[in-house]
Formats: sequence, C-alpha cells, structure tokens
Amino acid sequence: MKIKNKNGFFLSETLIVIAVVAVVLVSVFGLFASVYSNFKETEKYNTTNAINAIASINNYVSSKESIDTSVLLTGEPVLDITNDAKLNDEIFSEMKKEFEVKKLYLINMSELLSNNNINNYSVDLRKYLKTLSNVRGIIMLLVNENNEYSYVQISSSDPGVCAFNGELVQGAEYVKGQYTYRYKQEYKKISSTERDWANMETDGWGVILTDKTSTDPVTSKICSTINGSPVVSMSYLYFDSQATSIDLSSFDTSRVINMSNMFAWTKATKLDISKFDTSNVTNMEDMFSKSDVTMIKGLNNLNTSNVTNMSGMFYQSKLEYLDLSSFDISSTTNVDKMFLQAQTTLGYSKSKQENIRLNGSGSKPQTLMFITNPEVVFDLKGN
Repeated sequence: MKIKNKNGFFLSETLIVIAVVAVVLVSVFGLFASVYSNFKETEKYNTTNAINAIASINNYVSSKESIDTSVLLTGEPVLDITNDAKLNDEIFSEMKKEFEVKKLYLINMSELLSNNNINNYSVDLRKYLKTLSNVRGIIMLLVNENNEYSYVQISSSDPGVCAFNGELVQGAEYVKGQYTYRYKQEYKKISSTERDWANMETDGWGVILTDKTSTDPVTSKICSTINGSPVVSMSYLYFDSQATSIDLSSFDTSRVINMSNMFAWTKATKLDISKFDTSNVTNMEDMFSKSDVTMIKGLNNLNTSNVTNMSGMFYQSKLEYLDLSSFDISSTTNVDKMFLQAQTTLGYSKSKQENIRLNGSGSKPQTLMFITNPEVVFDLKGN
C-alpha cells in the first residue's frame, strides 16, 4: 500500500526526488571543487616569484651564450637543461639555489604543437604547456620547488626576430651568437686610427661581428629585429675579420640603411649576397675595400637606387670582374674613388650612360674598362 504525504506525493516518489537532488548536489559540488582546484593550480602559473626567477636566469644564460638552441630545431622538442654541464659553474649553481629551481627546460613550442607531442610529458608539465597554445618558437621554462611555473621566449620561429631583456636605452648592448648589437648606435670611424660605437638618431640597432680575430666560420643567424626595432646599420660589420667563411643566408637587410665598410679588409674570399635587399641602403662607402674577396654571388642583383655614397666601394678590389649591371647610380653623388687601385680589369654596367660615368670616375685604373652587359636589354638610344 502506497502512503501519500500531506502534499499528495507517495513516499516512494519523495524518496526518488530526494535521491535525484542529492545526485545533482554531489555533481555540482564536484564541479565547483574541480573549478576551485584548477583555480588554485593556475595560481602557480606565472607567479611573481617564478617570473623574477626565469628573467634572472635567462639574463645569465644569455650573457654566457652557452646554450645552442639550434639543437631543438630538429631534435627533441623538450630539453631538460637543469643540470647542463655548460651551466654547472658556481654562479649558476647559486642562482639555482636562490630560486630553488626544480626544473629548467628549453622547449621548441613550434615543433611541440605542430606534432602534437604535449601528451608525451608529465601531467603537470603538459597542463602548463597547454596554456601556451599560442606561443611559438623556443622558450625557456622554469619550475621551482613550489611547483610555480613561468617561461621566457628566447627565440621566435623566425630566427631573425630577437628579444632583448635589458633596459632599452641608447647604447644598450645585446650579444647573441657571434654578433654584438647596440641600440641606436653604429660602429664607425672616430678618427684616422680609431673606430668605435657612436650614437645615431635612427630608431634601430647597429651590429658588428664580436670576435674579428677568430678564423672560425661565421655561422650564427643574424637578427633582423630586436624587440620590434630593426637592425638598420651594418657599418663595419665584418671589418678586418679573419674568418675565411661567412654564412649570409639568414640575412634580412630590407631595413638596413648603412653598409659602409661592411666587408672591408675581410679575409673571406667568397661571398653570397644574392638574398640581400638593399632598397633602403644609402651608404656603401668602402663596402668591399681592401678585402680578399675574389668572387661575389649576387652583386648584379643589388638595388642601389637610394645609395648616395659609393666612394671607395671597390678600393683595391681583387674581383675577377665587376658585374654592376643592376646598379642605378643616378642618385649617387660620390663615385670618385670607387675603383681606386682595383686589380679588376673588366666591368659590366646596364647602359651606355652608366658606362660613361663609371669609366670617368676618379682614380679608376686605366686597365679597368666598363662595357654594357650583353645580357642586359636596353633601348637603341642606350638609355
């Protein structure tokens, strides 16, 4: 016999309703507990302590230039460098102790995400990595003893896009790979015997090869922008460099305005500048002056429409011939010492007009003669 309660429900129905309500409450409580737990977990992500720690460690590692991130480009996308032998010195050991470093990783996010490899790692690590779904390039990730996480990007997927963690003031120095950069400064001739960094008004960076005495091949990728500001001066970049091999394949020169003395006095005998965009360059003074270069690939592709100074550009040139068939010298105001003491005997230009001007340039050896490149089409008037 069913018993009704005062509201007209049978007792069994009441019990069912109570049970359903209980299940709902348990589910809701579980949901809130999960949300709260996740909230508490995210509190450990990018904490002030973790951010300060990773910033300090990154500055230290950057100054040492002791980690080659290129190993991550084709290898394991997550590299544990906590006890890396190259960082196992007294200062770094103290830093790890001060910040209670539990784990320090180098991670290639581009490869990790593109290959969907996140699930290959520990639960805690992949939970944090999933919060970085929009990050690309190589990052350094810190986990401290309190399981606090933070990261810093040390290179983007574009090797030319670089990041500087110091104060961005004029003269700020950034060293990466084999190159030294200065913000709003460029390397130039100070006196007849002295060359040094000097201020420039342009918002951008100057760059030079750090060790000019080394004979090791120059292979480091060069920055095109640092913190969003472009490299605008390559003045004296390889001046007097003893390196016999220079890899220029990574260069983005589209915003460079000064290439004066860029390869002057270099020992390299072959250069490939076929990828250079020189559309904004205004200064090519002494660009190849007194260098040992005997072959240049891409010289006839240079855009010189905005160049005003070519004085001494091929001073004492050892090139077999000079193919300047792409050179527009209509804006150039100084070509007088362009070929002074050059060993080259044959040159190509794009028109009879350029022939006349180049052949009439001051101090050009009589043995050097410019003719129109037979491969270049020009009108019958020679314009």
